[in-house]
Amino acid sequence: LDIAPGEFVAVLGPNGAGKTSLLRILLGQSHLSAGTVEVNGDDLHHIPSRRRAMSMAVVGQEEQPSAELTVAEAVGLGRTPYRSAWSTGSSDDKTVVDRA
Repeated sequence: LDIAPGEFVAVLGPNGAGKTSLLRILLGQSHLSAGTVEVNGDDLHHIPSRRRAMSMAVVGQEEQPSAELTVAEAVGLGRTPYRSAWSTGSSDDKTVVDRA
């Protein structure tokens, strides 16, 4: 599977086909029994979680936020790995959210 930058991909298949397993591997929650997964030529399991979060994100189908979020707030959550600890955000974050 090769996904180009900016490309959107849907994963479809019957129950038991491995969709959830694939997502867990991509999120670093499971390990492969064989083979490798590379992101930009780097082995996925050697990429620090913060850097991995900068290149991919997943919103689960049945996940419920703890509060009602606006679209801008939900998009802003995707900026989390770009901030330092305890940061409330920057003008760069606002620009990225507004552009999205």
